Amino acid sequence: MKRFLIKGVKKYFERGGFFSGGRPHLVLNIEDMSIEEDQSVGLIGESGSGKTTIARLLMRIIRPDRGRIEYFGRDLNSLEGEELKRYRRDCQMIFQDPSSQFNPRMTIEEILREPLLINGVLRKNEHRIKEILHLVSLPEDITKRYIHQISGGQRQRISIARALILNPSFIICDEPVSALDISVSTQILNLLFDLKEKMGIHYLLISHDLSVVHYLCDYVYILYSGRIVEKGRIQEIFESPYHPYTKELLRAASLNIDGVSLTGDEGEMSSGDIEGNSCLFSRCENYSKCLEKPLFEKRLTETHSVFCNL
Repeated sequence: MKRFLIKGVKKYFERGGFFSGGRPHLVLNIEDMSIEEDQSVGLIGESGSGKTTIARLLMRIIRPDRGRIEYFGRDLNSLEGEELKRYRRDCQMIFQDPSSQFNPRMTIEEILREPLLINGVLRKNEHRIKEILHLVSLPEDITKRYIHQISGGQRQRISIARALILNPSFIICDEPVSALDISVSTQILNLLFDLKEKMGIHYLLISHDLSVVHYLCDYVYILYSGRIVEKGRIQEIFESPYHPYTKELLRAASLNIDGVSLTGDEGEMSSGDIEGNSCLFSRCENYSKCLEKPLFEKRLTETHSVFCNL
């Protein structure tokens, strides 16, 4: 059963600057994306590709300008009242920078107690804070400290603890280890993996690092400039990448993948119109040949497909 189904979703933001004229800019154009109930899914792409915008749409922080997002068959944007509260208990989020997530005037205990209080379940779950701290391998006496008094790795563990406090079945992780050093990030990834194995929690993992996604996810969507360019099971993406951008990402992760010759400046976003239906990947050496051709989904296997004319 599909946990999430995203169909024909578009999201516009106004361009900044005096000369922009306040014209809306299309930043996300997703025709078809789904997350199965028993899947952990990775979202891969460079900065500006639309990864965090998808997360914000799924968390109901923002709403789509067009299209529909379903949660177990229900229109996500139609949920109100108790249904919305249940949804927010079931789907939590771990942010990239936990320091900006928490009120610096609140102790760790107050931070962890707050969601229980808001949902009216504090009395029945007084023991829950100790349980969660044990689960994320933090000492109980940390509850008396403030967020600025603990290390970066401990802050991320508190962020995970807060996400777990209401027993969710799904957690959106927005670059959960990108701000941490290698040793600490390994510990956090191992913790997320253990939670997946022991508690059956599944993730939407947002990252620009394919090796992180490979460790935690079953299925991957590759985003470029607001559109999906390739999708497939983790083994298919790693063993048989097709799109030039996917190959570029794998090569950037120092993996032994035979890539294609790419031109242009690294990190440069395409100036193409993502409202249209043509290739946007201007760094590809075949870009000029494919520019006038309409893009169609090319199915490589039952679960692996790509949007590319090569």
